[in-house]
Formats: sequence, structure tokens, C-alpha cells
Amino acid sequence: MSERIKTASLSWSKEGWLYSRDFGDVYFQPKNGAGESDYVFLQQNNLADRFAALKDGEVFRIAELGFGSGLNFLLTLALWRKNAPKSARLVYLSFEKHPVKKDELQRIYAHWPQLQETAQEFLAQYPPPVAGFHLSGFRGAHLLLGLGDIAELLPQIETEIDAWYLDGFAPSKNPDMWDEKLFAEMARLTVRGGTFSTFTAAGAVRRGLESAGFAVEKRRGFGNKRDMLAGTYAQGREKKYSAPRRAIVIGAGIAGASAAYALAARGVAVTVLEKAEDIASAASGNPVGIVYPRLTAAPSPMGDFYGHAFCHLLRLMQHLGAEAGWRQTGALLLDGGDAALKKRYDGIITNGVLTDDMVRRVTVKQATEIAGVEMKSDGLFYPDAGMISPRQFCAALLAAFPEKISVKTATAAEEITYKDGIWLARNSGGILAEAEYIVSASGAALAGFAEAAFLELRLTGGQISYCPANPLSEKLKAVVMQNGYFPPATEGMHYAGATFEKNQKPADAFPVTEAGHRKNLAAWQEFLPQEFFDGLCAGDMQGRGGLRSAVPDYLPVAGACPDAARFALEAPQFHSGLYLCGAFGSHGMTAAPLAGEIIAAQICGDPLPVPQHVAAAVAPERFVIRALKRNRNEKVKIKG
Repeated sequence: MSERIKTASLSWSKEGWLYSRDFGDVYFQPKNGAGESDYVFLQQNNLADRFAALKDGEVFRIAELGFGSGLNFLLTLALWRKNAPKSARLVYLSFEKHPVKKDELQRIYAHWPQLQETAQEFLAQYPPPVAGFHLSGFRGAHLLLGLGDIAELLPQIETEIDAWYLDGFAPSKNPDMWDEKLFAEMARLTVRGGTFSTFTAAGAVRRGLESAGFAVEKRRGFGNKRDMLAGTYAQGREKKYSAPRRAIVIGAGIAGASAAYALAARGVAVTVLEKAEDIASAASGNPVGIVYPRLTAAPSPMGDFYGHAFCHLLRLMQHLGAEAGWRQTGALLLDGGDAALKKRYDGIITNGVLTDDMVRRVTVKQATEIAGVEMKSDGLFYPDAGMISPRQFCAALLAAFPEKISVKTATAAEEITYKDGIWLARNSGGILAEAEYIVSASGAALAGFAEAAFLELRLTGGQISYCPANPLSEKLKAVVMQNGYFPPATEGMHYAGATFEKNQKPADAFPVTEAGHRKNLAAWQEFLPQEFFDGLCAGDMQGRGGLRSAVPDYLPVAGACPDAARFALEAPQFHSGLYLCGAFGSHGMTAAPLAGEIIAAQICGDPLPVPQHVAAAVAPERFVIRALKRNRNEKVKIKG
């Protein structure tokens, strides 16, 4: 069972003090909480001057121990937008064990009318209380919020930190937040000259920070508080600075569009190369895509990845929903009376990757009420799931940063080469683009380049069928799935599917057949009213075919491309600057945006938006590692 996040238990005093029942301490001063946060954290870290002194394209990273009400983040983002160069970027990393509920935050933010615009921008992307990491994008900034035990989360971070806010509850109330092991983690991540500040002046905190290598000084506290601590880290690594980077993305389907969006949001200039005449022309070209998380009955990297991916997509839809053709209809997964499927759905609930209000079991009666038409069995319901226009989604992603993303259609990259730190994409006509980084996101052709030939890519053909709506089917309100999927109508048509034809070969198209329509009709009739299909003839139906790509473990591929010929367990080797994004199977709409963020974070040196075990589970080198381990075990057996 995944870790269940307990939200903050709060109480308000008549005087306006906000108390944590969990720790018996206050969140902020009722009269001047913003003033105290500004003094203790922004001023003592000298952020106004440091922001103003940043170079074009430079990244400044802040880490906070104790997100609380989010006040420090709102103040920091406001100061950043006022003082920092427009081309610079803020990365704000924070941790919280007991997140405050969204409705409570609305009440809290009423205290600070000067922050209302920023607060509402933040609340639109505020994550549900789901364990793990949650990435939100803002103009000029990224927020990565880790929910859970900081002792487990902070050691997973790999990045460079310029400034620390130590804002946990008082050491006497919350000693775990002030543990010496955390101070050692701070030292591991802090760049030379990095700073910290905290409201407390406790001797144990001072000694712990000094022991970790920080120079600590006692400073005057805010208001009636006599003292506080602040200081610097003179050791550590020099901060890396590089000019804004360039990247090539091969493919303008959902994988390529997601990678391009995530890179451009970090200031990277991206050239997208698409061999077809238009974007989203292959598997990403269906009129409708279904969005829901592929959870598992037992704890697994797959369940954790899709839990994170689903939460991330919902936040992304706050930005792009209308432009992406997003319809949050909810999704019903019916069990058809199958005992094994019932057990699996029960396990998904018990596993607890998502909160109880994000996924729940429903009876056939409840399913009927949700769907708006008669259902035939019990099932599982995701109220936040829905349907999207893949083509509109890709277009919205690629248009989000017009100054950073350039799309070249009818441009096939037939060869990629690397020389002197630069990747070149070529075809028979010559060089198409050059950049320091290249992301292969070419769907069914993901393993087409020699560098990615180690991938055990499996191609499955799929056909969707266009089913004209009738007066009864028009009443369908939610996506329904069993052996196939059937969404609500879009402009008088249900774009539903889908067949699975295994062991396909790479091809530009997968044919639409009458036999495929018959398969889809037979599948739908198992879980939908027969009246949906009265008078419908498979021979008269239209549809669309495409190839899905997947790998044997059915997890996506997202990360740096290993050099399979030179890779060793003791000394991993990678193709410098080459990344792979794909193998989403039929779950690209849900999975690709997070996969793109994983790759962009790796390229830009940001903390990863997923736990380490999830990043490892989708890393391309996993196949090379497994092969090496198999070979090693076989050699041991032979010697024995």
C-alpha cells in the first residue's frame, strides 16, 4: 500500500492565529505574517539583490523545508518577477508532510490581498494530497512540491541549491525537520556561496548546521523575536552556468510535443522535426484520446508513475484545457462481473496511490447514474478523468512558447550524428538542425536510430471506429471502458475503440478494415446498451488506424540514451546529450507530459518530478542493465 498523506489539522483562534493540531504550533503571525516571512527568508538570503544580479538564462534554485501555507513561495515568486531578468528562471523546491487543504488555503490567503493574483495562480495548480512529487509551472518559475516524509524525499534530490528556507515548526515541536541527517543533505546539495535562513535560534540547530559545514550567525529576529539564524556555505561545488541551450526534438506527436513544451518552459530553444505533413499525424492523430491513470492492484513502479502522471496532467489542463479540447467527463472502468477484475479494482483502492475522492468503487446502480444510461456491471470510477483532442493537445503544447519552439513538418530526420558536443540531424538533403541536445520521440520509429537499437520495441496495431450518436447514446456523460472504450459524443460522433493487433512491423499506416469495426462493435455491446448500435452496419463505418509502441515491461521510456556497446554495471555509459521519449502504448495522453518533464529536468539540472524508483523504472538503460545481469548470471551458472 502506498503512503497515505494526512492533510493538516488546523484550528483558528479568535485573534486570528492559525494553529497546527499536528504539531501544536502556529503557522504565521496574524497581523504581519507576510512581513515576518519577507524579513526572515527573503531579506536574510539577500534575494532582491541576488535576483537582480542574475545573468540571462541563469537559474536560481531555492529549497524550503516546510511548505506550510505556501506564503514563502508566493512572496518569493512576486519578488522574482519584480527583480529577476525575464530570461532567468526560478526553481522552488519544497517539502510538506501534512499539506493544507485547498479550501483552507483560500481562507488563509484572504489575509494578504496584495498576493491574491499570485495566490489564485498557485491554487489553480495546487496538487491533491498524493504522496510523491508534484511539479507546477508558472511564468518564469517552476515549483516542485514533495509530499511525504522529508527524511525519505530529500535524499532523492539531485540538483544545485542556492538558498534554503528552514521553516518547519519549532524544533521542540517537530524535531524530525531539524535532524542532522537533513543538514548533511543540505550540504550535499548547496553550491559554494549558498545561503540559508531560519526563524529559530535553537542551539541544537546552530550546532547541527555548523557540523554540516555551514557558517552560522545569529541575527536579530523579526518583531518581538530576539534572535534568528542565517548563514552561508563556503564549501561545496561551484555553481554551473551555461547560456540558454538548444535542443532538437524528433517527432511532433504527443511525445515530441510534451518534450518540446517542457524544454521550452525552461528556456531551451527547441527545433521540432516531423516527417509528416502535419503534427500529430500518426498514433497521436485520433480525434479523441482517453485520459485516466493506469494503476495497479499492488504497489508498483507502474502504478506510481501513472499516479504521478495523472496528477501532473490535471495540473497541465489548468493551463491548456480549453485549447487542448479537454473534457473532464470522468471515466468508468466496468468489471463485467469478472472475479479477477473485481479483485484488481479492489486492490487499486486499497493500494492508495490516489486519494479516495480521485478513485472509488461503484455499484451498477451508481455507474448508471454516473453514465446517464444503463450500465451492466459494477466498476471503478475516476471522476477527474476524461477525454481530449490529441491533435489540439499537441498544437497547444507546441504553441505555448512561440519564441522558443520552431516546428518543421515534412522534414524527416534520417540520421543523427554527434561531433564536438553538437548533435546534427540530417537527411539526404543535408543538415536539418543542430543542437547540444536531441530527443528522439518518434513513436513507432523510436528504435530506428542505431543508438536506440537496444530497445525491445513492440508494435501493436489499433483501429478506432466512428460510431454515429443516436438519441440514447447522446445521453452518455462519462467515458466507459471494459473490453474497449466508448466516450461521450463529440459533435454527433462517438470516436471509440480499439482493436489490438500484436507483432506489427514499422509502417506509415495501419489499415482500417470492416473486420476491425466488427471487433469494436462486439466489444462495445458487452458493456453498453444494444440500442446504441441499432441499425449500425460495420461495413458502413469509418475509422482510423495507427501503431502503438511499447516495451516488454509496459512502462514508458523517458531519459538519457545509454551507450549499449560500452555500458557496464560498474561504469554506466551514455550517449552525451541524447534522450529517448516514448513507448507509451495506448496511454500516451496521460504519460507523455510527465515523461517530457523528466527529460527536461535531466537536461536542465532540475530536481526530477518523480521519486528515484519511478525515474529508474522508466529509464532507457533498464534494458541494458537487465541484459548485463542476465549474461552475468548465465556466466556464473556455467562456471558453477
